[in-house]
Amino acid sequence: MAVAGVDLAVDSGSAVALMGPSGSGKSTLLHLLGGLLRPDAGRVMVGDVDVGRLTGNAAAAYPREVGFVFQRFQLLPALSAVNNVLAPSLPFRPSAQLRGRARSALATVGLVDEVDAVPSMLSGGEQQRVAVARAVFGAPRLVLADEPTGNLDSVTVQGIIDLLLDCGQKLVRR
Repeated sequence: MAVAGVDLAVDSGSAVALMGPSGSGKSTLLHLLGGLLRPDAGRVMVGDVDVGRLTGNAAAAYPREVGFVFQRFQLLPALSAVNNVLAPSLPFRPSAQLRGRARSALATVGLVDEVDAVPSMLSGGEQQRVAVARAVFGAPRLVLADEPTGNLDSVTVQGIIDLLLDCGQKLVRR
């Protein structure tokens, strides 16, 4: 059992850091909150939504309400930065308006000149910023970040933390 006995309440607009040793269930908890895993027992509540009990269209729609920064970025290697931001809306052809919003999200994370770069052309910190832009692009009600600063230098770490907090505050103000 990777996660047991967790009782956590977080106010809207809050930033929370989960800390613990490797293998303690932090990633599993985030995956449960994001609807990527279903609980074997108990309930996973996000607002008034019991994530573990969602089915059909509701289960399919829920991940669109969650922005996720994965531990290993999960960028698609053949896609440009702007298309990685748009990836949740693919394979549909994104409108010019959506493409413009994706470019704005990349500008917000300081990547205005890298919109057409594929991940292999970007540094680790730049790839992480693309992942953050993708996570906040759809104005999700919840942003989950799984070790968003792992393997980054201290300057980039502070930038990613500031970026996530700033993006989170912008979501609250919407």
